[in-house]
Amino acid sequence: MQRQITLLLLIRAIRAFLLIMPVITLYWLDVGLSMQDIFILQVIFSVAIVVLEVPSGFFADRFGRKYSLMIGMVFGTLGYLAYAVASGFWEFALAELLLAVSISFISGADSAFLYDTLKQYNATARHTKIEGRILALARLSEASAAILGGFIATVFSLTAVLYTQFFIMALAIPLTMMLVEPLRAIEQKQRKDIKGALRFALRENRAVLYMNIF
Repeated sequence: MQRQITLLLLIRAIRAFLLIMPVITLYWLDVGLSMQDIFILQVIFSVAIVVLEVPSGFFADRFGRKYSLMIGMVFGTLGYLAYAVASGFWEFALAELLLAVSISFISGADSAFLYDTLKQYNATARHTKIEGRILALARLSEASAAILGGFIATVFSLTAVLYTQFFIMALAIPLTMMLVEPLRAIEQKQRKDIKGALRFALRENRAVLYMNIF
């Protein structure tokens, strides 16, 4: 159990280590995008996440949270690489779509993986405490990355920040491969089809519908 928790801690810390956050707008402007282009990119990113939220959750429940996390990390790594080599609006749009896929497949799957792991070892009473520690480490990682990202951009270049982000994100891929799918998650896999999942999330359960809209 402790091995699984440690891996999740490291994965969440890497995910939150966003070097690009303090410099990404400067990078967009530096390569010639307008503020209108930047806002449109964010719309593309947000809409993609909304569209993928239910299908990605269905995938995690049907095929396993570990595989969902792996897909998320791979797409995240590809997204940052696409950003590093992009030079025009549509190339950045592709990078945003890759990152949206990444977030959709990771979002919720990591928390569910933690809960199912604790459930397997009859330790769910520790869930809030451990989740809090993971969140605290993620916030510390994010703050540290903001300082380092600004330093790299100042000393080297804005592009160097993107390539560094790519290599850091890639470190999470082998860590997700080392995870072991909790037995409870394996036992609870249901052979639902995607149409059934969408019908449940968008029509049958009002609470889930409103949460997705929110």
